[in-house]
Amino acid sequence: MSAFLKPLQDVSLSAALAHIQANAATLLIGGFVLMLALRAAFRLRDVVEDLDGPEPQSWVYGNMLQVQLPPVYGDYEFKWQEQFGFLYRFKGCFGQNRIMLSDPVALAYVLNSPAFVHGPTLDNILHILYGPRSVVAQRGEVHKRFRSVLNDGFTASAVRGYEPILREIAQDLAEKWEEHATADGNAGSLDVCSDLSVATLGAISRAVLGRTTAELGPKFMQTNFETMALGSAQSPFAVLADGIGCRLPTPLLRGMIYLPGKVNKTLRAARALADNLGRELVEEKLEGARQGLDVSGDFYGRILGGKNAEQTLKVMSKEDIAGQTAVMLLAGQDTTANTVAFALYHLARDQPLQDALRKEISSCPRGKDMNYDSLSLLNAVVKEALRMYPAETMTDRMATEDAVLPLSQSITTRSGKVLHEVPVRKGQIITVNIGSYQRQPQRWGPDPHVFRPSRWLDGSVYTGDAVGPYANMLSFLGGNHICLGWRFAVLEMQVLIHTLITKFSFTLPPDGEEPIACWRTTVIPVCANGEKGARLCISRVL
Repeated sequence: MSAFLKPLQDVSLSAALAHIQANAATLLIGGFVLMLALRAAFRLRDVVEDLDGPEPQSWVYGNMLQVQLPPVYGDYEFKWQEQFGFLYRFKGCFGQNRIMLSDPVALAYVLNSPAFVHGPTLDNILHILYGPRSVVAQRGEVHKRFRSVLNDGFTASAVRGYEPILREIAQDLAEKWEEHATADGNAGSLDVCSDLSVATLGAISRAVLGRTTAELGPKFMQTNFETMALGSAQSPFAVLADGIGCRLPTPLLRGMIYLPGKVNKTLRAARALADNLGRELVEEKLEGARQGLDVSGDFYGRILGGKNAEQTLKVMSKEDIAGQTAVMLLAGQDTTANTVAFALYHLARDQPLQDALRKEISSCPRGKDMNYDSLSLLNAVVKEALRMYPAETMTDRMATEDAVLPLSQSITTRSGKVLHEVPVRKGQIITVNIGSYQRQPQRWGPDPHVFRPSRWLDGSVYTGDAVGPYANMLSFLGGNHICLGWRFAVLEMQVLIHTLITKFSFTLPPDGEEPIACWRTTVIPVCANGEKGARLCISRVL
């Protein structure tokens, strides 16, 4: 689940929200634009206005089309980081000043300080998509209380308990691919993304809910995949709707989910199905515990089974616990699948690397004695895929009070001032740029844009002042909203890649088509026809 709960924390499916906002945006846009124009004309000059940064493409869109709809992931932001540094100003819609942030010291401060909360667009997405009771929609003490319970389902020991489930899921996928595999890998190609997505949903369903995807039923599955598909439906109008929606009153924006329309209907159905399933699961686990049954084989069973039930229900109500089902199912599904797809693609491009990984795997014990953490090259491949393709490449935070951002290195403003820290006003939107942070040569070596797992083995990676929970990366975010299931996501990737490389050899298709990394609210592989996918040739390892 890469970012299982990816990003739990910050799965920005802004496309879904944009569809909702569009219903009201058309009615409000005229007067709204006039108001913003007058406000911009009389706005006092502040420090953020004086920061260096890219010129906006237009006043209406600012730089948002470059940020949200680049032809290729990182087309603009990586170049801007090289040109303007780790903190710079860019323009949101209607002349809004925003800060793009990848400075490691400032990142740690923003992600750990209670003075910064989800940006308004993200905050509304989390409420609409996952529900008002979901842990990702909470703040302050309520968020802390919820996490104190939910963390128990994703401790290191708990995740080790899910390993047999992950192995079964990986084995099922391998058996399915046996039907497509050839002796030489040259008989056509297979889009690995769709099957990986089904596999990761199966892993979440069994490990978290204790249900197979078949037990969820066709209606649930169909609604799930329709909801996931909304995340890649980005457009210029959606970006504009986001720019308007983030300024609308919160009750109005959240109420738009009840307006007519296919997208709203899908979102309402997904929420209702998840909530009903959650209530059913809670009662099922509690009843099993009352009967003395061992229900600890999945996430819900761990937090509600045995002696845990009484303590859990002192902190969270039954409805609170049931309200986590949507985020558990959606947040880590495609994110892990996409990251594994990118890893397989790079292994297909680099046959010596693939051969070396297969040799390492074949030389180690299997079965119950298998220790995935002991496989240095496997873990280097996992880390490199997470570094280059973080599922959530950026996420917004908003200052709830005036604050000062500390910096790891000074910056020079357009007027020539040298700043060692940057003051920001209440309401300032800061974009935490995970993708740019993970492409800094100072931290990852002189070739940060190259997929090179050996950097994790030869000392190229800077190991000081860790910002995130895993390998000094922010792929699972950091601070108070760190990904709940990051250990699960890492193990899931280890098991899938280990199993697939053991059984299959991967090569690029004969036509030479290679997937392109695109930012569509998450980083996804895209084929030449513009559709999501990664085509690879698969042959059996003899």
